[in-house]
Amino acid sequence: MNRTQKGGGHRTGGGSPVRRDGWASGVVPFKGTEGFKGHQAVRRNSFIAGIILALLLSAALVAVASAAPTQITDAPANQGRPDVQGDIIVWKDFRSGNWDIYGYDLSAPVLNGFVVSASVTYENVPATNGTHAFWQNLIGGTNDLFMRELPGGLIKTVASGPGHQGLPATDGNLVVYVSDALGNNDIFMADITDPDNIVTTPVCTNAARQWQPRISGSAVIWEDSRGGDVDIWMREMPGGSEQPVATGSGNQKVADIDGRNIVWQSDSGGQHSVWMKNLDDNVPVLLASGMPLANSPSPRISQDLIVWQSGTDIHGRDLTSGQDLVIASGSQIQAYPAVDREIVVWEEVGANGYDIWMDRIADVTPPEIGSIEPAEGAEGVCLSPVISAGYADNRSGVDAGSVTLSLDGQDVTGAASVSGSSVSYDATAIGPGPHTVSLSASDQAGNTATRDWSFTAAGPVLRLFLTSSYWPSMQAFDDRILSVDYSIANDSAHAEALGASIVGAPSTSGVVMTSTPPVPVGTIGVLSASGVTIEYSVPSGVQGFRSSIYLETQDSCGTMLYLPGPLP
Repeated sequence: MNRTQKGGGHRTGGGSPVRRDGWASGVVPFKGTEGFKGHQAVRRNSFIAGIILALLLSAALVAVASAAPTQITDAPANQGRPDVQGDIIVWKDFRSGNWDIYGYDLSAPVLNGFVVSASVTYENVPATNGTHAFWQNLIGGTNDLFMRELPGGLIKTVASGPGHQGLPATDGNLVVYVSDALGNNDIFMADITDPDNIVTTPVCTNAARQWQPRISGSAVIWEDSRGGDVDIWMREMPGGSEQPVATGSGNQKVADIDGRNIVWQSDSGGQHSVWMKNLDDNVPVLLASGMPLANSPSPRISQDLIVWQSGTDIHGRDLTSGQDLVIASGSQIQAYPAVDREIVVWEEVGANGYDIWMDRIADVTPPEIGSIEPAEGAEGVCLSPVISAGYADNRSGVDAGSVTLSLDGQDVTGAASVSGSSVSYDATAIGPGPHTVSLSASDQAGNTATRDWSFTAAGPVLRLFLTSSYWPSMQAFDDRILSVDYSIANDSAHAEALGASIVGAPSTSGVVMTSTPPVPVGTIGVLSASGVTIEYSVPSGVQGFRSSIYLETQDSCGTMLYLPGPLP
C-alpha cells in the first residue's frame, strides 16, 4: 500500500461535447463547430477531527474490564514513583541499597527492567517522554536535573545549581522543573532538542512559592501560593501571560494537563475531591469527592483517561464513556499512579516491599471520523477533487494500517496518503453526477469506525456561438482579413471556467487564423458568457468555411482543460 504523499503539480484532462449548436448567420454564411464541458474544483483542506469528551457524573464505580495486571518488578527492597510514556516506564529503585533510576520497555519486556542511572547519590522523581528518562540527583547537598536517551545514551545535565533543580515533568523535547536558583521556588523550562546545547527559559518567577509543574505541548501548569492558599496557574509558552486556572477556598494542587484538559485535587470545604475542566469552556467538573486523598502527585490524565490515588487504591474515570473505574484495590497499598493512553502504572506493596505494576485499561470506543472533504451533500465539486478526512481516537490511537478508503465502491487506499490522523486521495476524472465515499478506521484495540458520505460533481458547461462576421474596414476587405465575433456561454450554476483562451482555429478552404494565439477570453463565470474576436485571412473567392475553435482553460482545482481536445 502506498503511504506516501502524492506529488503536486497540474493535472491535465479534456472535456467532452455536451451538445452541438449551429452558428448564427453573419454577413457571409460561416458555419461553426462544437460546445464543450469541463470541470470544477473543491477547496483542499485537511485537518484533524476534534474529540468531544462526555462526562457522566452519575456513573457508579465499576471494576475495569482489562487484562490481568502485570508485575513489572519483584526485586528486593522498594521500587516506586513510576512514570510512563509510549513504551517506556521509569521508576526509582532501592535494590542496590541506594535510590537509583530504572526503566522498562513495553515493546521488549524484561522483569525488573534495566538500569538507567545508578550513582552513589540519591536519585529521585523520574519522568519520561517515551525516548528519554529525566530525574533529579542529590549531589553535594543540592539536586541537579539529569537525562538519558534510552536505552544506552550518555547521561547529560539538564539543569544544575546554584540551588535545587528538580520535580521534572516532560512532553516531547520540553522539560519543566522547579528551581530555587533565584532564591525561591520558581518554574523553569528546558528545551532538549539539541542535547549538547540545552536552552532554559523561566516560566514563572513570582515571589511566592511555585511547585509541581506539568506540561502538555506549550501549556505549563503548576501549584502557586501567591494568593495565600495554593492555586493552579498556567502559562502558554513562550509568549503567554501567567493566569489562574483553578482557584477557590482551600488548596488546589497536584494538577496535570493533557491537551486542553486539566485535572487537580482540592481540599475546599474540608472535602477531598478530584476536579477537571476543559480550558476552552472553563467549566469545572467534579470527578470524585468525599474520599481520603493520599499525599501523592495525582490525579494524572492522558487523553480520555484520568487516574488518581484514593486512600490506598487507584481509581479512574473514562471520559468517553463516563464510567468510573476501580483500577487497583485490595488489602495492600497501591500508590503513585501514572497514565499514558491505555497504560496505567503504580507502586504496590508486595512481599519484598513496594513493586511496580501496570494494567491496560480496556479501550471499547471506536475512533471518531470528521473534517471530511468534499463536505457531505456538497454540490458543484470539481471532477478532480481531493477526498480527505481526519480521525482521532481518545485512547489507544488509530492504526494507520487499518484505514480503508473507497470511492464509488472502488478501494483507492493504495493510491491515498494515509497517516494515523488523516487520509487524503487525489481523485481524477470522476465524471459529473453523484459520488459516494466510504471510510473505515480502527484503533489499536480493534474498535472500528465507519463513515459514508456523498457529494455531487459538476463542471463548467460551455457553448460556443458565432455572433457576427464582418470586414471591419475597407482595408481589411482589400486584404481579405475577416473578423468573427464569438460568444462562449457557461450554463453551469456551480463551476467557472478560469483563464480561458483561444489557442487555435484550424479552418477549411485555405482560411488561416491571423490572430496571434493564445487569444484571451478570461474567466467565464457561472450562468454567464464572454465574447472574443478572431481574425481570419480568407483567400479570394471563398464564400464560406468551417472553423474549429480550440480553447484552453482550467477549473478551480487547477486542472488544465483542453476543449474540445488538445490542438492538433
